[in-house]
Amino acid sequence: MSGNRVLIINLCSADYPGGVERVLASIEALLAQVGYKVDWLVEEALSPRQILLLAILSWLRLKEFAINIMFAHKLSRCGEYAAIITNGFYGTHIKRKCCIHIYHGTVAGYRRAVASRLSFFSHLRLRSMEILERFSGRGKIVVAVSEHCAKELKRYYGLSASHIIENAVDTSFFTPVSDKERKMNRQSLFESDAPVIIFVGRVEYAKGADILNEIIYLSQKKYNFLICAGELEEVYRIRDASNVIYMLGLNPAAMKTAYGSADVFLLPSRYEGYGLAVAEALSAGIPVVGSKVGLMADIHKSNPVIGHYILDRDADLSEYLQRIDEAVADRERLSLLSREYILQLHDPELYSKRWQQIVFDLNKSNIADNSPEFTVFFPRD
Repeated sequence: MSGNRVLIINLCSADYPGGVERVLASIEALLAQVGYKVDWLVEEALSPRQILLLAILSWLRLKEFAINIMFAHKLSRCGEYAAIITNGFYGTHIKRKCCIHIYHGTVAGYRRAVASRLSFFSHLRLRSMEILERFSGRGKIVVAVSEHCAKELKRYYGLSASHIIENAVDTSFFTPVSDKERKMNRQSLFESDAPVIIFVGRVEYAKGADILNEIIYLSQKKYNFLICAGELEEVYRIRDASNVIYMLGLNPAAMKTAYGSADVFLLPSRYEGYGLAVAEALSAGIPVVGSKVGLMADIHKSNPVIGHYILDRDADLSEYLQRIDEAVADRERLSLLSREYILQLHDPELYSKRWQQIVFDLNKSNIADNSPEFTVFFPRD
């Protein structure tokens, strides 16, 4: 029955350790709760011959164009769906009426943020990806993951977001720990009583890895630094430093433990579409010091107290160190306010209802078009 089937189209499957995949997995779970059957169309679902061709085209920097065509061809044989959810620049050739396109950020915004580090060919490749991304959302219901992202869509692509739905964070899972437990966790990691500053994300220029390293050096071992990374560019690895620990490829359970040792969350990023780790840190009651990108830009705009610790992207290192010192000194109060902020922003029940309603409305619209291939499906209460 097409009315209870939803398809998610993404490069990687739900078990890939990425923020986008975690968000899509949460959407799959909440739709499954009310009776939808959710399928995934990912690169692994392509034929061996297509995957080999993609490997060749990747070397020629043409993979993104080709995989859009392959996904559309694969979809043409998949039957009908109540809704099809596409992402980023993987939706260009998907033309069905029942499409929802999620923008987790924009390539255009990212390219501008890292322009000084791009080679000529990298610049051209990102420009071509911008074209794909611009047209991926055309004719679809457009969902932006933050107000900051919605503004970028309007500015760079002339697209208006149909919905702004902040990414979900499990506030019942990422919870604050007691001061006693945090100190015990700190001792087990560093054998030190110095406050722990946690960084979460790819250790690369776009995430402000160079700024992070300068802050570490300038802090003169006043703090311990826990760096949790999905990927680590070796040029940014600090070696033989007793106050720096790297943890790579962490799953949510390990991340919860990592947050349980942290006093302050630091993310001097140059670009974020949203910043799921920021939301997780706030949920764990960890004050955030960072830059005005993604969710952090929204925080700076909407909350003057915790927003005080969100700086301009060109802020001096001394400003970061000052905000870290202030956040450590006022941690108890800021922890309560951080947790309160994310609880107000992320009502899990409202998040579920909004996504379920979007899919349900699409299903009704398909039925109203009198298509004989669609059957009425009412989600379970």
